[in-house]
Amino acid sequence: EQLRDNELITDVRGMGLLYAVEFGSEMSAAVVTACNETGVLLNPVKPNAVRLMPPLTVNEAEIDQAIERLDAGLTKAAQANS
Repeated sequence: EQLRDNELITDVRGMGLLYAVEFGSEMSAAVVTACNETGVLLNPVKPNAVRLMPPLTVNEAEIDQAIERLDAGLTKAAQANS
């Protein structure tokens, strides 16, 4: 649910721990680069979508930390694309 609060994200879909996050523009490459710098590994599946694949052993605190880092990466990627 926290992912849906970001204005750059247009859709979040998935099952279990495997999620796709879609953006309103083709910014996946910039998001992956920025998120790698924050410590979050993503898989670009489309020019406007990335896949989240946390380990099965992830806990709630680690998910919260990953969301914060993803938000920071999205902000950085949006600034680079503008």
